[in-house]
Amino acid sequence: MRLLIVLLLYVLTPKVGLSQNTKNFNVECASLSNQGAILITISKNRANANYPSNRAIKDAITVVLKTGLPGSSKCVKQLPLLKSSDELSNFNTLSQEFYSSNGDWSKFGRIVERRDNVLVEGSAKKKREYVISVLKEDLRKYLIEQEIINPLTK
Repeated sequence: MRLLIVLLLYVLTPKVGLSQNTKNFNVECASLSNQGAILITISKNRANANYPSNRAIKDAITVVLKTGLPGSSKCVKQLPLLKSSDELSNFNTLSQEFYSSNGDWSKFGRIVERRDNVLVEGSAKKKREYVISVLKEDLRKYLIEQEIINPLTK
């Protein structure tokens, strides 16, 4: 009975965390700007993992597009730009070109800071972490131009 109560409390408690743990990386909203940019802190889940800067930028853009960011003391919750399955499907048709080496992804993200040797929580191991600026408003306009999403007003 006690286990059932604990399990119910866990399931029903809102998840208000500072970071979102995805399959391969941790991501956290560092700040928002009035110009439509989001600063995102991102790192690999594994310590001592090689995490190239281009991969980190692509991961940060993917988070803004597909999963959004949880709220924190520094940021309000950010919903993903691609909200419906149709929008995701439309984006998937051009995602290979978008994320290619000469793709448009590079217009929407840049490294602000690289931190090496950041301690992994609960461990003596270290990892690389990036602070990345993603131009969310410009990315939204791009998706409208590519007819992936609809404008807010028609």
